[in-house]
Amino acid sequence: MSIEAENFIWDHLRPWHPESVLMETKAHVHHIYTLFSKQHEEKEGKNPEKGSQV
Repeated sequence: MSIEAENFIWDHLRPWHPESVLMETKAHVHHIYTLFSKQHEEKEGKNPEKGSQV
């Protein structure tokens, strides 16, 4: 995950949520980011040996 994405999560959610919620949110966003990255690589042909796992 990019530093910009992590900073966005922390800067915009920290004032309203406890640390435990932020950690869970960060994990969800990282998972979604990873899924989109894998799909993009497959579309670009960079990862042809792996099938779609969505």
